[in-house]
Amino acid sequence: MGRDYGAGGAKVVVLDQNKWIALADALDQPEKYPETYDILLNIVRLAQEGGAVFPLCQTTIFETERIENPKRRRSRSYVQCLVSQGKVIVGRAIQRKWQVQTVLCKAFSLPSPVLEEFWFLSDLHWEATAPIEMLIDGYQLSDAVLKSIKVDPAGAFFSYINDRDPDVRSEGLRRYSEGMGKMLITIQDRRERFALETLSMRRRAMSAQMWMDNQDHFWAEVDALGIPTAEFKAIAASVFKDFIRGVPWLHIEREMALVLEAEPQPLIENDSRDIELMCASLAYADVIIAENASISWAKQAGLDRKYSTLLSSDLKDLVPSICR
Repeated sequence: MGRDYGAGGAKVVVLDQNKWIALADALDQPEKYPETYDILLNIVRLAQEGGAVFPLCQTTIFETERIENPKRRRSRSYVQCLVSQGKVIVGRAIQRKWQVQTVLCKAFSLPSPVLEEFWFLSDLHWEATAPIEMLIDGYQLSDAVLKSIKVDPAGAFFSYINDRDPDVRSEGLRRYSEGMGKMLITIQDRRERFALETLSMRRRAMSAQMWMDNQDHFWAEVDALGIPTAEFKAIAASVFKDFIRGVPWLHIEREMALVLEAEPQPLIENDSRDIELMCASLAYADVIIAENASISWAKQAGLDRKYSTLLSSDLKDLVPSICR
């Protein structure tokens, strides 16, 4: 199973924050966590030999960045740099752009966008959040600085996490947390309004809302591809029918949210971060090791089968799954 990226057939593996915590603890205290320490040594070897890529996602960056204790933050980010080598999975804006263009090209029989095999990975850590290559924290970056970051992406990420201005870091964390809170409010609102509706009806309602919420981005790609407005309007209904399923980020978000809506327990912010990690990585990762809850939601929604991704909550499954 899985996808072979690059000449060496490297597997793409995504870990949630709890697994990064376990690896950091094992590095700090190998005698206390010998089994996890052995796993860490194996995945570092795989990463260095090119057998696997372990990119970070926006959610894992956020979780590390918000650690107030500097020593703990340095320990966690060191392990992440060691294993990920500074690579991240690009965030919603970049993924949505190319995913929407792919849907449009198929609908209008246009050549699909030509993307590199690892187009969804970046050495620029802020692209896990935003696509703006020339701006970071409001400052213009020179070509020389960008080049130096690409030469040592792990070092750049480590410095970003640990040496960033505290006020700027706090504001970034506040904004991200606010966005996750809005997602929870939306899910809770739908949970209450559509409690008595069938799954099919809830899915249609959510698809319609997603179409409305993403129309500006959709029209931007219609313009970017040079599709005449009249031609698009003539087949808009048929495009809408396959729109969500054809845009993996939105499809994963919809299906995970539909499962979560049906759960009885109160929603917490961590739920939205779990969904975000799956949205970013499920369509492109060969293996995801995450919390029991998010793995269960994804499997209930059939997303592991849809995207041919191995999902597990146990770090012990990591090395065997890569070496298959």
